[in-house]
Formats: sequence, C-alpha cells, structure tokens
Amino acid sequence: MVAHLGVRRQPRRPTGEYARNPRHGPVRDDFARLEIPGRWLGWLPDRPAASVRGQLQEAVADQVPGSVLEWVKIIDEPIFLTAGIRSPADPQTLIVRRAGMAVVFALCVSPPRREPEILTGAFTWVAVQLDDPRLRRDRTWFDVDLDRAQAEELLKRRIYETETPSE
Repeated sequence: MVAHLGVRRQPRRPTGEYARNPRHGPVRDDFARLEIPGRWLGWLPDRPAASVRGQLQEAVADQVPGSVLEWVKIIDEPIFLTAGIRSPADPQTLIVRRAGMAVVFALCVSPPRREPEILTGAFTWVAVQLDDPRLRRDRTWFDVDLDRAQAEELLKRRIYETETPSE
C-alpha cells in the first residue's frame, strides 16, 4: 500500500531571465586537476595536458586503429610518486631516478564508422632511470573501469616493475 503524503509540486515556469553560461556547449578537454602549479612534472616531454592527451590518443588508436580522442576530463585528483637517492655531494639534494603518475579520466573516443563511446578508467605513466637520459625508459598503461584507489595501488607497483618500454 502506498500512502499519499499530499505534497503537491508546482510546475516549473520560465522566469523570462536568461543567464549566459560561458562553459555551456560542446564538451572540451579538462586537465585542470593535472596542471596545478607547484607540482614537479618536468620529467614529462611536454606540458602535462599535451603529454597525457597524446599518450591517450595513441592508446585508443592502438586498440582500434583510426579511433579519435574527442575529449578528456581528469575526474579525480592525480596520484604522483617520485623516487631517488640523496646526492653524495650534497645530502640536501635528491637525485630523482623514478617518477610516475596516475590520472583517473572520463573520455570520449570515436572509432571509425561507429558511434562515439565514453570510457572511464585510469592512465598511468612511469619514467625510470631519469638520472641518466641515455638509459631513460617510459612505460604507460591504459586501464578501463579503474577508480582512484585501484590506480594508486597499481602505480605503487608499476613504478618498480620491469624497466621496459610500453608494449
């Protein structure tokens, strides 16, 4: 049995007022959480947004050739890890040997001749041997349906995994 509570909802009526929303329109990239000043991301080859977007585009195109990344939004706080050793010459200086980050995303990808798809997950990037540019190795992972906690656990492992280029 359903009890009627007697609550009456008033129909919504237009007020005649219009407030412009400059953010209304097509979905656009949003890397704001990644590009907060004061974070050291100098190990990336380009600006953080450009670096991550480029790697994500490559990942989706590797999965389905010809796919185009329409937009990307970082939907949670990124995770960063850095590892190194103290400089023998100056114990106050850290020589960075490894750096990594994981970002949780929502993105839209358009595969050829198919409807666009929205995916969520995590993108992880690890760079090792940063103290010797000749030996530097980078590796990335594109994981669908992963949340921030899972991405953080994987990053902690991946920063110390085999030092091989992306597969």
